[in-house]
Amino acid sequence: MSTKIFNGWRITGRTLENLLGPLKKFRAAVSKKAEDIIYAEIAYRTANAIDAVSFWGKRPVLLGDVDMTEPLHLRIMHEVDDDVRASFDSHQRTRMDIQCSVTLHPIRGAILLLLFDSTNGSVYTKQFKKLLGVSPYPYWDNADRPSNISEREWRKIGGQWDDALGSGVPAENGFVFECMSKDSRPLAYDIVKLVKALPSFEDRVKTLAEDVAVTRRARTLMRYGRPHNAESTENRNSRYLRAVFDAGRWCNSDQAGIRAVKLVMSSVASRIKPVIVKDDVAAPLLQYYRKKAANGDVHGR
Repeated sequence: MSTKIFNGWRITGRTLENLLGPLKKFRAAVSKKAEDIIYAEIAYRTANAIDAVSFWGKRPVLLGDVDMTEPLHLRIMHEVDDDVRASFDSHQRTRMDIQCSVTLHPIRGAILLLLFDSTNGSVYTKQFKKLLGVSPYPYWDNADRPSNISEREWRKIGGQWDDALGSGVPAENGFVFECMSKDSRPLAYDIVKLVKALPSFEDRVKTLAEDVAVTRRARTLMRYGRPHNAESTENRNSRYLRAVFDAGRWCNSDQAGIRAVKLVMSSVASRIKPVIVKDDVAAPLLQYYRKKAANGDVHGR
């Protein structure tokens, strides 16, 4: 069985006791970064919802028993929080994964640490290195060692990780310091902060242009792939989701798809609001959505 420790760190001259203060500061930094991630996501989804209505008109959406007088940003906040909570129960990394923990493994003359940073782009890692003063200490035995480390030193590093972790999981062979858990996740209620986090006009145009190009391409794929016989709603929805996936890939990698996005950008720019203000964000759902029949059909707008 191979060993792969890419998230390993090392610190010397410290004890578990005097690491507690820096770890608490790191946890506070993690909470702030997680809050920023959540606000950015709510702002992104809110802006996209407002811009989509400006371009397409009110969208038919299955909202169940939702109060249509609820402010748009609160509805989206709850959706984002649901996604964040779901990420803690999933074994796969998701867009809204903000989990973070550290395991500490004392060895002779040093403490080895494993940082579990689940965010896209590992946004916590820079703060971890800065606040704790740790040095990278990775190890792997399934590929060549780094060229700047001798064979003897590499074997020593591997032996230290073997001693620290044994044959079990890190949490069972060290001390766990939770930095961001399901129960400690931040909630985003400040509408002023949300408005400040809204994407720029240029980013909004690009996002909606990609959405428009993907939607139009998906509709074309749906027409070409239409079966001759009657089709169940389940199969139609499945075909549409596949068409959206293929259309997204086409818009991002095929030259014709990239041109399609650029062509629609001027139209988008002329139809969406130059600036989204607090009143837009706080407007009720009924300003942006209309309920549609609960037939489970996800196709179309």
